[in-house]
Amino acid sequence: MTQINPSLYIKPYGSVDRSDGWYVERSTNDLVAFVNGAEVSRIASGGAETITLAEGYIFVGNASGVAAAFDAKTRGQLLAGNGTTVAALDAKSAGRFVMGDGTDVISQAISGDVATVSSNGKVSLNENFRLRSATSETTAGNTNYTLAKIKGGLVLRDPSGADRTDTTDSASALVAGLNNPAAAGQFFDVVVVNTADADETITLAAGAGVTLSPATIKIGRGQSARLLFRVDNAGSGTEAITCYLLDNRLASGQLIVGDSSGMPIPKTMSGVITGSVSGANFVTAAGTGYDAVKKATVHLTADGTGGAGAIVGTAAGSLGHASGVTIVAAPGSGNIIVPVAGVCSYKYSGAAYGGGASLNVDLLPATGGYPFVFGNLGITVASKQYNSASALFEIQDFNNQPLVASVSAEYTQPGAAAGTIDITVWYYVLAL
Repeated sequence: MTQINPSLYIKPYGSVDRSDGWYVERSTNDLVAFVNGAEVSRIASGGAETITLAEGYIFVGNASGVAAAFDAKTRGQLLAGNGTTVAALDAKSAGRFVMGDGTDVISQAISGDVATVSSNGKVSLNENFRLRSATSETTAGNTNYTLAKIKGGLVLRDPSGADRTDTTDSASALVAGLNNPAAAGQFFDVVVVNTADADETITLAAGAGVTLSPATIKIGRGQSARLLFRVDNAGSGTEAITCYLLDNRLASGQLIVGDSSGMPIPKTMSGVITGSVSGANFVTAAGTGYDAVKKATVHLTADGTGGAGAIVGTAAGSLGHASGVTIVAAPGSGNIIVPVAGVCSYKYSGAAYGGGASLNVDLLPATGGYPFVFGNLGITVASKQYNSASALFEIQDFNNQPLVASVSAEYTQPGAAAGTIDITVWYYVLAL
């Protein structure tokens, strides 16, 4: 029969102890091997030499030089030498990755970030190699974009009622949470979506040690921004990160225009483009001599402040003064103010004013060039009034002239007249 190493310790078969090892069966004197409490191999004691081995098992020498039966059949299991013996590696469980680490073949979980140092550098699995997670942020106030939110890959931000200024985590916090460990040149990204249900804007602010490129990053309602964070310095105490906006940006005076294939292309505007958009009635191109449309407003009360901004009287800065009330200052030599539209409202209070005449908004009060004439604005009646007008030009030299409000006859204040007047004008400046 098979010769047994005399130094081998043989356990009596049938003992309570059924741990892994070899046993002698008393009834047959067969040599029997057990693994996990089950017989896996048998060597008969007489007759022809016979060795039996359970299906799927192999003999592997152990540290004592003894052949031990080893399970090689379990589904999804890999066998690999580890320099000492043969090890079984789990290659089937969810979220595991089998790879070489420069010394052995290893099996690691990848439910989180995994890094393995090899002789050729770093083999790394991070958030980019698995499903990432979205963060819904509805803080009714400014908030912080932590590393956990950024690594998730998607931030759905509802400003909840107002414009918000959200700040990135500091460079030290971002570097400390990275894998491998962090090194200059590594980068990670996130998409921030503004899910506001009203006209609310998100402005991004940089945490300590973080630089924004460009310096101002804003995300309007329904818009998104892809942000890439690059590690510039990973040194302790000197951490530095640059956050890049990867989306298309517009230079001054450009519009996004769809080309024949439907691609959005930035194009420089020329001339003046007018239209109706949220927050403004007109859009004009910079360059070619035209400025953007602006809005100016003045608020007039009965006696103003020290006479300025007064409805009644002829003091400097009042409607009755020869120079009227300035709405837009003179634009400088070689430029003229071009009014586009105006609205004037009178809010009655206490009593009606007396006297007065047509309320004019003009460029040359002394010579009578009137772009707007609010002649039927009834501030001398006991009711609220409003009027609007479009520009009407006379042939005048408007070079470097201010836009002012004036009246041809002074208003008076009989009784307790305390109504107010608000004048709003939209205009642009044209370079001659």
